[in-house]
Amino acid sequence: MKVGLWLDRWVLRWISPISSVVLAVLVALLSVRIEDLRERYPRWPGLFDHFEGFPLYRLIIAVAVVAAVGSIYNVWRQRSLKKLRSEIDTLKKESGAVAENVYLLFENILIGLAHQLNLQPEGQERITIYVFNEKRREFVPCGRFSYNHELRKKGRTALPYESGGIKSAWETNWHFDNSFPDPARESDYREYNLTTYSVPRNTSRKLRMKPALLAGRRLSYNDRHVAVIVIESVRRDRFDERQLKEALDGVADQYGRMIGCIGVYVADPSRPSEVGL
Repeated sequence: MKVGLWLDRWVLRWISPISSVVLAVLVALLSVRIEDLRERYPRWPGLFDHFEGFPLYRLIIAVAVVAAVGSIYNVWRQRSLKKLRSEIDTLKKESGAVAENVYLLFENILIGLAHQLNLQPEGQERITIYVFNEKRREFVPCGRFSYNHELRKKGRTALPYESGGIKSAWETNWHFDNSFPDPARESDYREYNLTTYSVPRNTSRKLRMKPALLAGRRLSYNDRHVAVIVIESVRRDRFDERQLKEALDGVADQYGRMIGCIGVYVADPSRPSEVGL
């Protein structure tokens, strides 16, 4: 391993490029006539004496060998890197497939909760589970359900911890807000999101779903917070806060256990190998 690092550092970065330049200079010197230089610079006889006795051809051969070895190593290394990149791409695809399967699993689990909450076929509501990625301090979608296929689609791959109502639910265990302005009043709606949840105006403008009601319940496993389940509706009066909280409290432990076991791999898909997934 150390030899490989040494070769990469010196052969690839310094020796091979420098030897190529030196070789080009030495070859150019072959066309120089010492006699012409003696006549042009008669005050430097000692320099030209040393130059005439210098084994230029031997040096050129030696430098050429070094340059050739460097080139061969570069070619071999590039092939090794190409193979390594291919293996990494394969692992990424496998990890991504695991994360996608976990996402689909929770999407189907949320169908049961949708029936329990009596979500309307008109598709005015949406349920999403966000797993917390501790390393990046962001929330990653781990499952989503809505009868509205547009609202059911995946949006952003992650939500920043610093902004949004999801942060309030994460920090306080429960959050409920049905005080949003009418989304048709776009300026007021964006201003409310900015001042209340630190969501930039441009982000609010691009939201696929602009809820008039938002609720979130933190999920935990073994005294460790792992995710937040978020309910959104375009109707401000769609849910009663007390009834909705009771419903989510009833599934929080079950969902927390499932996410604590496998949902975390959506947030960090490189970890399924730890449990053999």
